[in-house]
Amino acid sequence: MRTLRRGAQQVKHRAFVVWRRLPLSQRVIRANDARWRRHFANRPYVYDPAQHAHTFLAEPPPAEGGPSELPRVIWCVWTGDNPLTENRERGLASLRDRHVGTDVRVRLVTPTDLDQWLVEGHPLHPAYGFLSLNHRSDYLRAYLMHHHGGGYSDIKPTPRSWADSFDLLAAHPERWALGYPELSSSLCAQLPGAYGRLVKHHFPLFIGNSAFIYRSHTPVTASWLAALERDLDAAAEQLRAHPGGTWGRTPGYPLRWGQLMADIGQPLQLKYHGRFLQDARMQPAFVDYR
Repeated sequence: MRTLRRGAQQVKHRAFVVWRRLPLSQRVIRANDARWRRHFANRPYVYDPAQHAHTFLAEPPPAEGGPSELPRVIWCVWTGDNPLTENRERGLASLRDRHVGTDVRVRLVTPTDLDQWLVEGHPLHPAYGFLSLNHRSDYLRAYLMHHHGGGYSDIKPTPRSWADSFDLLAAHPERWALGYPELSSSLCAQLPGAYGRLVKHHFPLFIGNSAFIYRSHTPVTASWLAALERDLDAAAEQLRAHPGGTWGRTPGYPLRWGQLMADIGQPLQLKYHGRFLQDARMQPAFVDYR
């Protein structure tokens, strides 16, 4: 008994040492994250339209545009003309290896074959070619999830097959999407002011941005793609004048890092909260992937 108690004390002490070595800002974030996790673990979430009346969430969703489907495919995208790095090659191989012997297919979309996945009557937005490579990826995951459905994964090492995750979503036809739980408020949408804080506080309800599965042609995918394309309409002139390059860090580039992904997708997860499932098994590795 003493040995067990001493071992527990040692583990607790090591955790405390690790905690103290974190920068103060990280300790504050982790403490706040823990508080909001406890909050939502004990209280069911209810969407309040009044809190979002000044945002795009107040608009009715556009028509979905077709039957909703859930193909057992995982889409990956590589939007540049440069070859995959060694780490990305390993990440893609990991994803493919995990699905050998399953009925889940892994498809890599690149500039050379992108045209074959475009839907008739729904071309890429005219500003697509001026987007940074990471924002092209954000755009394509919205386009693919809405028009085709299935899974999307960043090209990162994958610890296990998604076959069971596809089964889980298929078993819940009332749910439209599934993904790993968002890891921290620090990874959330960077929206301004009180509204930005409101969204961040709800991070325990969200699925992460790096790996997920969506049914096609649902109100959430239709709203996601429509909101994204409205942002591109508004920024089109500046994008032509200041293309984004690789990372969107060129002077004058008008889009924020998460503007086409988290800033749209996470507020939508609040509006359609009951339509999402969390599955921690889908979380990819976040080290040494570039």
